[in-house]
Amino acid sequence: MGKKDEEMFIIRQYRMRQTRQIVAIALSLFLVLLLAVVYKRPDRFGEFQKQTIFGLQVIVIAAFISYSLYNWRCPSCSAFLKSDIGRRHCKKCGARLQ
Repeated sequence: MGKKDEEMFIIRQYRMRQTRQIVAIALSLFLVLLLAVVYKRPDRFGEFQKQTIFGLQVIVIAAFISYSLYNWRCPSCSAFLKSDIGRRHCKKCGARLQ
């Protein structure tokens, strides 16, 4: 594989990871907000204990963090990309991501 092919492969891999990360953010946010509504109005969706709903929120947040630690890495060197979802280059290896 040539240098240009390798660079395009890294860019494609980054875009896939970025898309998955955006979906994970949206899904997690939706679930946490839905659980907040259920927490505030437990009689609306059936009888749930508030401790159960809070526990589910904690599980959703922990699952999101765990998934982000797995997914949000540089496709070239596997360094964690931190909080910048629009990153252009990896700060560790310098690989072009976009």
